[in-house]
Amino acid sequence: MALNVTLKVPYKKEGPNTILKEKPELPKPVSFEKFANSKIVKAITKKETGGERDPNIAVGDLGKARGSLQIWESYYQDAMEQNRKENIFPELENVTYEKATRNPNTSKKIMYLYMRRYTPDSLMFIDSMDSMEKIAKIHNGGPDALITKKQSKISNLNNYFNGVLNILKDIK
Repeated sequence: MALNVTLKVPYKKEGPNTILKEKPELPKPVSFEKFANSKIVKAITKKETGGERDPNIAVGDLGKARGSLQIWESYYQDAMEQNRKENIFPELENVTYEKATRNPNTSKKIMYLYMRRYTPDSLMFIDSMDSMEKIAKIHNGGPDALITKKQSKISNLNNYFNGVLNILKDIK
């Protein structure tokens, strides 16, 4: 009599006596609501718009950055491409760059999508210092912020993050 046995494929084979185990489930990214109210988003918002009377209409970087998070149009386009892939915020489908950056909640949605695209692991552990550093540097320096070899860019990103850290100390 033959036995029909189905074995699960091991997640990681370590040797001939490996115990079969299923692939561990990764933590899920935080919800948009948790992201939008996180310390890092609050600190970045304050860093980007520190002295501005009305941060939602702020224009910086010689006209290239707009709103309370000082989002560039290329940042917005990357985020919108991510939204088309995941359809997390269908209400953003027809929102223009100008409208998105003038609304603080929509700007945070754009930032959330951008982070889902370029550092999704940071959204799993949003309160860790490592995640906050990645989020701040990618927000400020773009997708290659963490892999750049240019010393001037590394220095600028470190200065930016140090400014964010100083603000984080005061956020409860």
